[in-house]
Amino acid sequence: MKPWLIDWRDWLRGESSSDDASDKGFSQRSYGLNLTKARGLLYFSESSTDRGGATLTGNPIGSTYDKTLSGNDGYIMDDEGAFYTIAGATLTKRQTMTGTWALGTAEILQYSPAVSTSYTFATSDSAIIRFTGSDLTSAAPDTDFWTGLSTGVRHPIEKVENLVCFGDGNLIHVYDGTTTTSAYVTLPPDVNITSLRKHPNGQNLVAFCGLGQNYSHTRSTPGRIYIVDLNIKKWIREIDIGSQVEGSRLVGGIIYTTYGQNVGYFDGNGIKFLKRLSYSTTTYSHNMGDWEGNLIIRDGIFLLTFGDLGMGRVWWRPTSNDVNANNINNILYKGSDTVLMGFSDSAGAGKLIEVNLANAGSSGVFQSNKTNFELTSSLRRLEILHTALTASTFRISFSNVDENDSLNAVYDSNPSVASANWAKHRVETDIKVDSARLLLQQSNATPGYRFIRVMYEAIER
Repeated sequence: MKPWLIDWRDWLRGESSSDDASDKGFSQRSYGLNLTKARGLLYFSESSTDRGGATLTGNPIGSTYDKTLSGNDGYIMDDEGAFYTIAGATLTKRQTMTGTWALGTAEILQYSPAVSTSYTFATSDSAIIRFTGSDLTSAAPDTDFWTGLSTGVRHPIEKVENLVCFGDGNLIHVYDGTTTTSAYVTLPPDVNITSLRKHPNGQNLVAFCGLGQNYSHTRSTPGRIYIVDLNIKKWIREIDIGSQVEGSRLVGGIIYTTYGQNVGYFDGNGIKFLKRLSYSTTTYSHNMGDWEGNLIIRDGIFLLTFGDLGMGRVWWRPTSNDVNANNINNILYKGSDTVLMGFSDSAGAGKLIEVNLANAGSSGVFQSNKTNFELTSSLRRLEILHTALTASTFRISFSNVDENDSLNAVYDSNPSVASANWAKHRVETDIKVDSARLLLQQSNATPGYRFIRVMYEAIER
């Protein structure tokens, strides 16, 4: 008999570029994989915890973490103009503003021009609002901080050194903590700013733009990138790109971008392709985040990660919206491996769930790449080596997915654990296959898997 082995080398290589390609360690259909708890072991993720409760009403569309370390983990805005603070497990509604608040158009950013001063800026369809204080309530919100913005365009916000920059069509307005300056930088009239991001050099501003006055959120046009020198108040470089950037995020010194259904990064001369998303067609900056130097981005209901597991930077899906089938709309990293994900329920009300990406759980699915056998073979014996179990029962299911992608159960059992050192599954099988995928799920315990081995032999020549 021959062994078909899946082990630490596969976990660390991340997900393959497609379900049928074996260029990485496992299928894109795998999700809920906790690959950072112990490098080289496969754990599943924990189930999510509700943080919205009865407090959250609208659909979360934007968030910013608290840079002043005031005791809040972050600030969240919804599509009804409500603003919240999140501190530990407590979500508190602080203010509700009028106006039009839409995903991809509205933005939020926390800003502290001095140690004793804290502002939070938010942009609606037509205005910039300034909140004062770490809890957004030290003074009445300044709803007239900046009015007269162009409607129908996006209003991204970014901070570079001491300046807060606001996008408004082809204009960049700034605030230095004391003075506002309208049209601080003017870009060519045939562009609209879609996203602003601090340059990795920490001094310049990168303005991602769409061409035309009425660019689409869903049908991407060609775009441009402008490198802006805020000291001389001019753009110093113009770069043409094939598709407008929808969202961007600076993670680990790299500006990651989304365009169409794709994820890429800015290399100084343009956008380099990284991955095509499976489910999300338009992805904005608030659909992206930074998890301790790893990029996290939504792909439909899944949280997708790009990071280094020990064999280079790879993709994997550490968790998902396990509440319903609605897309994740907002991602906020709270620190300490904990992420918040916002979305809506079937009635349009907001939902906010939290998952600690370092905690082991039983929520997830591992599916291998498809293996094509040279000859028709029989899967004779299944062996799974994992960390020791302490639970009294341990449910594990193991399935074969055939060439037609039909799921066929190989093993599904709730064996009693006789010893805390019990750490191996072994079961005899006789499954005839020409090609196969292997699917693993478990519950009632949180083991880390060391390897999966299937012994097989040819039965037809």
